[in-house]
Amino acid sequence: MEIRKEYKFILNYYELEKFKIFLNFKEKKLFDDRIIKSLYMDTNNFKLYKRSNEYDVDKYKLRFRQYNKENEVYQEIKLNTQDGRQKKIQKHKTFTNLDEIKHFKYKNLDLLPAIKISYKRSYFDFNDVRITIDKNLFFESTKNRSLSTIKLMSELNIVEYKILYPQNPDIEKYFFQNPISFSKYNYGVKKLYNL
Repeated sequence: MEIRKEYKFILNYYELEKFKIFLNFKEKKLFDDRIIKSLYMDTNNFKLYKRSNEYDVDKYKLRFRQYNKENEVYQEIKLNTQDGRQKKIQKHKTFTNLDEIKHFKYKNLDLLPAIKISYKRSYFDFNDVRITIDKNLFFESTKNRSLSTIKLMSELNIVEYKILYPQNPDIEKYFFQNPISFSKYNYGVKKLYNL
């Protein structure tokens, strides 16, 4: 399990280009870009989504994720507790494709597919902090939630600073604007289902 500190920023295209120049990213790329596809799970009445909006701590998100075109599916649980943010990741032993996932039981809740989200992620290293840039965000409703498929493209670019404990550098001095609280899941659910 990872325990980490995260800071998110939302940038338009021009702000993103200035940011990349400011940090001289060309020499700091960790590895090749990846296409990430996620399937978020929630109860039939969006209990996890509602709890995420109502509480700062003691909440979680559960998703299944694939990278590029690999036939491997990872189960990820993102926890937000009084002790900080944690993420549990494990390769799923049964699923090889996100479309195979119809339901899942976790903490006595019956979870169903809620939303599919895909995007392109770039990875960089800056002063021992991992920085990711997510762009080309695409949101899609799931068959169990809507009679017709609803799709949404977003021009948002999400920059995230990720600091794993116990490392805790003074990264705040490299902020170019104030970080915000942002969840792709919450954003997508609100836009697609008008919640």
